[in-house]
Amino acid sequence: MNTVSLIGFIINLFCAFSFSVQGIKKSKKGKIFIEGLESQTFDFLRWRSISKISADLKKLSKVFGIASILGMVLVGLSGLFNVQPGIYFTITVLLSLMCWVSLNWGTNKRKETLEWFKYLGLLLIGPWLFYLFDLIGRDASSKILPIFGDLLNTLFGFTFSSNLNIAIALTIILFCCILVLTFFWFLQNIIVLYVFVIMLWGINYISTLLLKLKGGDKISIIVSILYPIGVILTFISS
Repeated sequence: MNTVSLIGFIINLFCAFSFSVQGIKKSKKGKIFIEGLESQTFDFLRWRSISKISADLKKLSKVFGIASILGMVLVGLSGLFNVQPGIYFTITVLLSLMCWVSLNWGTNKRKETLEWFKYLGLLLIGPWLFYLFDLIGRDASSKILPIFGDLLNTLFGFTFSSNLNIAIALTIILFCCILVLTFFWFLQNIIVLYVFVIMLWGINYISTLLLKLKGGDKISIIVSILYPIGVILTFISS
């Protein structure tokens, strides 16, 4: 059973349970159980209605961070024991990592953006560090830039007359790659961040509306929202 089918099963199970509430209420223990469930539902809705999205994003970032680290550790351990991690597990780890990075950026945009450009700036310095090392080094076989010069010649047919030209070419190529990488990094962060913002806002808004209804109506409205979602998830996973 994959994640989608499991979520669909849980939703359908909850909806089936909700449809039989009146029958359960006929017994004394059943009535006590349903009243407790309605009380817990009310507490959850009240919590969501006053919850701040910024605080929720920070908590979600920590959750995804822990999940990502644990997932990567498990993937590493599976390699040591010659166990192939499943495709769904690997995708889940990668999605958790993506959500962690994006939500972490969303909760502290200035700091994370500066950190991003700081690391990319180190990449641009790299060719010039190689150039400096090659100037200092006396042994021609230990020089680094000619290796990159041969690689660029093989890939693009470029011919360089000096190490300085190789360093300049590497800097230009890295700069172009950084621009593309930064564009997709920002795009990913914005999409993931606002998906969670809209989702949390929707949950908070619906919770606020449900609080204005009478106790029994809350469950009915929640079921009317969840039931079609459960049907769709079950259809997708089938």
